[in-house]
Amino acid sequence: MTDSDSTGSDSTGSDSTGSDSTGSDSTGSDSTGSDSTGSDSTGGQSSARASGRAYHHGDLRNALLDAVEAILQERGKAGLTFRECARRAGVSHGAPAHHFGDLSGMMTAFATRAFTRFDEALAAALTGEGTAARRFSALGEAYVDFARHHPGAFSVMFEEVAIRADDAAFRAVSESAFGRLLDGVRALNREAGRDEADGLEARATAAWSLVHGYARLIIEGPFSRPGKAVPIAETLALLEGGIG
Repeated sequence: MTDSDSTGSDSTGSDSTGSDSTGSDSTGSDSTGSDSTGSDSTGGQSSARASGRAYHHGDLRNALLDAVEAILQERGKAGLTFRECARRAGVSHGAPAHHFGDLSGMMTAFATRAFTRFDEALAAALTGEGTAARRFSALGEAYVDFARHHPGAFSVMFEEVAIRADDAAFRAVSESAFGRLLDGVRALNREAGRDEADGLEARATAAWSLVHGYARLIIEGPFSRPGKAVPIAETLALLEGGIG
């Protein structure tokens, strides 16, 4: 289990250098192959100044990842390039390559940040009041809410072809998110008088499959149509009633 963003925090997004070192980018090459003029690093600075954006700032990494999410939501993965991310962040075309190496590295960093926020939303749902069944339903609602509010991120978080699934930070946070689901099932088992490990993996996998499929229908299927009523809480209660 690997995007309602309840905290907005980013455990991966901080720029360890604290500064934008791209200003000294002597190559300016866009590793996506779409930049044939990027050798003029002052052009990125001039563009940034013209747009009112600060060229040198300590949060460039997050600015680039914000640009990734905006592009994904507007254009999908086909519209994602280093050049476009740099343009939106107001920096030189070489900046994304400096921070992430290649497109796969940038997508992995983006998915890791998204999973961090996703994990926090799921954790918050489990700390709510009520029965274990109610908290488990809240967990499903948080899952669907994240997909609805962050469809661009949700579209790539689970696509291991586009990211480096063996990246240590990505693996840790995605496994943590699945751990929230396991915790929810354990609580259901205890509440029902069963051993907390009874059918743990199977119940968790069934719940994950149901809620994930439902989320996809909402953000890109028939439930995504304007004016379509989606009874999220009621539907999840029915789906998850079978799990418990």
